[in-house]
Amino acid sequence: VSGSIARTLYDRLNECGIACSADFNDCTYEVDLREYEQRVGSAPVVIAAVDDDYMKSAFCMMELALVFKNGNAENRLCFVRLTDRQKFSPDEQKNNENYWNGRLNELDEKIKDCSTNKCYVNERKYIETILKHLGEIWEFVNNKVTLGADELAKDSWSAVIMDVKKKMGLDLNSKNSAIKTSMDGRAIYNSNGGKINVFNGSTTFNGPVTF
Repeated sequence: VSGSIARTLYDRLNECGIACSADFNDCTYEVDLREYEQRVGSAPVVIAAVDDDYMKSAFCMMELALVFKNGNAENRLCFVRLTDRQKFSPDEQKNNENYWNGRLNELDEKIKDCSTNKCYVNERKYIETILKHLGEIWEFVNNKVTLGADELAKDSWSAVIMDVKKKMGLDLNSKNSAIKTSMDGRAIYNSNGGKINVFNGSTTFNGPVTF
C-alpha cells in the first residue's frame, strides 16, 4: 500500500482492534525480507493498493504473486485502487507483461557476463514467480470494481474495514474486534478465542492483516 495511504489505513484498522503488519513498521534493520515476503503471501488477509508503479515494483508484485501461489486469494486479498480508472486496458496489461519479460532478458544477460551472479539469479527467480502468476493478478485486478482511495477515505475507510472483517469472520457491527496476538507475535486469535493463523520463523509479525 502506498505511503500515507498505508499509514492512514493501518491506523484505522488498529483503531478497530484489528492487528496489522506493515513493512514500514516490521521491516527493521535485521529482518529477513524473504521470510517477510513469505509471511505476507500466506497471511489471512492482505491489502493491496494498486497503481501503475505498484505493477512495476518487484517487491510488491512478488508479495502479490505469493498470495496467488498460496491459494484462496479471492477470500484473502483486499483491493484498493489508486488510479482514476476502473480497469487497466488490454494494451496496459500487455505492456506490463512485456516489461517483466524485458527485466527477465536483462537479467539473463547480466548472469552471462557476471562471474558472481547469485544476486541476479535470485532476482530472476522473483520475476519468474511474478510472470507465472501475472495472468491471475491481472484477472483479479480488472474483475474488482471498487472505489478509488479518495472515495474510500471520505468514509474513513469503512468499506475496506468491513471487507477485512468479513474475510476474517469477525463481527461486522463491532467497533472493536478484539484481535489478539500471542506474546511472540506469531499466533493470531479472533474475538471468540479461535486461532486464525500461526507464523513460524524468527521474524516478529504483528498481525493477521498485512500491507
